[in-house]
Amino acid sequence: MNRAQTRKISRIEQVDKTHAAVLSGLHAASFEDPWSAAAIAAMFDVPGLIALLATQRDAPEGFLLARFVAGEAEILSIGVLPAARGSGTGMALLDRLHALVREKTSAPGLLLDVAADNQPALALYAKAGYKQVGRRKAYYRKPNGVFVDSLTMRRDFA
Repeated sequence: MNRAQTRKISRIEQVDKTHAAVLSGLHAASFEDPWSAAAIAAMFDVPGLIALLATQRDAPEGFLLARFVAGEAEILSIGVLPAARGSGTGMALLDRLHALVREKTSAPGLLLDVAADNQPALALYAKAGYKQVGRRKAYYRKPNGVFVDSLTMRRDFA
């Protein structure tokens, strides 16, 4: 049995600006260059933002930030605490977002960008039906100064 089969599926809820500090903390645990609570709070001031929070026994363990603009839907960031990775939380967040996009927008699919060296994320996105549609050379700069390509991926709903 894998971790996803042995634990209760995370609760996924849509959250608002009042959760910016929690979202920022999860982002900091997931990425080398974290977004501040103020930066995340400011995202809510622009129409079209959706924020999802995954909790396990009421403890935050993952998040997803996306936006819907001009008929397009885009994942801005998704992260799961290291201890919860491989448990199905990331897929649960994506599944919930896919349902919301279909239900609330006319977007034909979802776009995202991911660092080309982020193998766990690439595996998750492939499993969720995303395909690579582009590449930006040397797009991300790591804290050690090394540049990494960005892969643009898309999942169509048609």
